[in-house]
Amino acid sequence: MWNSQQGLVGAAIATLLLAVCSGPSTLASAVVVDAGSPAVTLSTKKLAFGVVTAGTNSAPKNVTLRNTGTATLNISNIAVTDFFVVSTSTCGGTVAVGKTCKVSVIFTPPFFTCVVCRGTLSFTDDAADSPQMVALIGYGSQIAMSPESLNFGTVTLGNTSQSQTVTLTNVATPVAVSIYTIGFGGPAAADYLITNNTCARRMLQPGESCTIDVAFMPSVLGTRQAKLSVKHSGTGQTPQTVRLTGVGG
Repeated sequence: MWNSQQGLVGAAIATLLLAVCSGPSTLASAVVVDAGSPAVTLSTKKLAFGVVTAGTNSAPKNVTLRNTGTATLNISNIAVTDFFVVSTSTCGGTVAVGKTCKVSVIFTPPFFTCVVCRGTLSFTDDAADSPQMVALIGYGSQIAMSPESLNFGTVTLGNTSQSQTVTLTNVATPVAVSIYTIGFGGPAAADYLITNNTCARRMLQPGESCTIDVAFMPSVLGTRQAKLSVKHSGTGQTPQTVRLTGVGG
């Protein structure tokens, strides 16, 4: 009895016999082999660099590319737009199946060009969804805050540490920068206090500095972390922060 499966097998045999009789070129076209295709997976679709003083470089942030396809990935170009730079890359011309490579990007905010600086990191390759994009964002500040962190060590409960100083400097020229608000944030904000402040409601002229003195008065045992937060016209309404760490003993 003839059935549909026998019909399919017979048709396939007939096609193959016809290809053999017609010559090698027809046989090659009749036997098609799927070589697979590459596919790209990125570790993130966005890199946020926070607030960075104009004229300086941020710490690098990384994107990992993985070839999740079934064929070698061929990369033809990796590029970033203005304000951002590829600092290092392990991504060469090809990425084997299942393998990864990494691109590191830094943010280099210019003076006055942007407060909120946006850009893209793009990978151009032979995957179906090329180019793959990563959004980049950073805030260029006209104020330098130094140091970037304060560590008060161990302080006995009920006592207050010696004050440490944060200096704000207007590195822009010729634009003055207005200081809006100064305060604390984070899980242990209540354990820190300002003991002296020459920055409150100031308008810093180009090259001018002011200072904020901070002390630590722990309320409980253990590590207590917070941030000194300053809003000013140099970053719009985005606060610029200094990390604070102390241990209640």
